[in-house]
Amino acid sequence: ITFAKNPVVNIGSDLTFCENEAVTFSDVIYTNVDGILWTTNGAGVLSNENTANPTYVPGTNEVGVVDFNLTVQAISPCTQEQTFTKSVNFVAAPTVDAGPDIASCESDGNITVTTATASTSVIWDVISGGGVLSNNTSLSPTYSPSSQDYINGEVRLELRALGTDGCVDATDELIILLTPTPIVDAGADATICQDDSYTTTGAAVAHASNFIWTTPDGMGTLVAAPNDLTAVYTPATNESGTIRLELSAE
Repeated sequence: ITFAKNPVVNIGSDLTFCENEAVTFSDVIYTNVDGILWTTNGAGVLSNENTANPTYVPGTNEVGVVDFNLTVQAISPCTQEQTFTKSVNFVAAPTVDAGPDIASCESDGNITVTTATASTSVIWDVISGGGVLSNNTSLSPTYSPSSQDYINGEVRLELRALGTDGCVDATDELIILLTPTPIVDAGADATICQDDSYTTTGAAVAHASNFIWTTPDGMGTLVAAPNDLTAVYTPATNESGTIRLELSAE
């Protein structure tokens, strides 16, 4: 009398993969079987269903647990089928948005990010910049620019959402545009004779594209075009004393 052996199946371990990542089983072992068939409740495509190494391509953005049922047929004259289940958990890939770029003036001081979002834990890195970044594992870090940062005109930060269970990290970049505080020099004080006109000399403006001359206390006529470093002041008749000419920039 020859006795046919019952099927022996080691279904292997349940698995975890990142979404949209194809899976091929490599740890399934069986003996004493006449045939096998894999089926699944997933939304993707299963191929090589009659082998120990089927491949599953998940549906677009399919996440959650997908079950795979392995049905084995015994060798004749045994007729009993056995079914084993293997599960794959597809986890969502991380998403990240560092938010819109930021424009900041030197007078604003430290810069705190307020519009970043991410689906997992995060870390910020300074790509370019010489300042100090604090709270870099928060969605709202604070960056303290250096003097050189304002000279360079911008700082670049990278927000990284950390991937888990085989998912790669997701990154996004934030640019901080920096404008230094304007530097204004109206030139040296001057003394002129009564009723003489005065033309400014030696005036200078840095880090500003808009500037203008005004006089807070002169009674005469100030002629100065916007963004012109040269202004002409003509005193009123018999005007004397100290007259201030102010150069303002923004």
